[in-house]
Amino acid sequence: MESYRYVGYAQPPEETALFAKPSIDAIIQEIGTNFPGKVITIKPDIVRGLLETNYYDYRPPITDIYSMYQINLQPSTDNKITRARAITINMIVSTIASQLADQAALEQLDIDIIKYADQLRAPPVPNLKNRRVPPMQFNMNY
Repeated sequence: MESYRYVGYAQPPEETALFAKPSIDAIIQEIGTNFPGKVITIKPDIVRGLLETNYYDYRPPITDIYSMYQINLQPSTDNKITRARAITINMIVSTIASQLADQAALEQLDIDIIKYADQLRAPPVPNLKNRRVPPMQFNMNY
């Protein structure tokens, strides 16, 4: 994924591999395995957008002062990449699961309404014409 974030230096190869089409297709396939028997279709742009958000919003954990300023000559991006990938999959799976649960609950509600329609009646409307005004409310001659 070519981005304006990398003006002046090259995008790391780990990020290039993360946002490549085979990686996005593997994420979509892994999401589909969480729902056996259902055909789940997700646009790659949605997955790519969520993956990019989760990847660039990563904040490393804060440690003590001594280890915070140590220079690591071989930085590892594997933890950041696997974390962003796992969070993206979890977000999409939980959203789809909640939508499927809402759809099942709505179908059950429709069945209950049809089944108990004769028992669901509105309460009788009160007759407002026969309401008596309290006698001293408007009489100022007392």
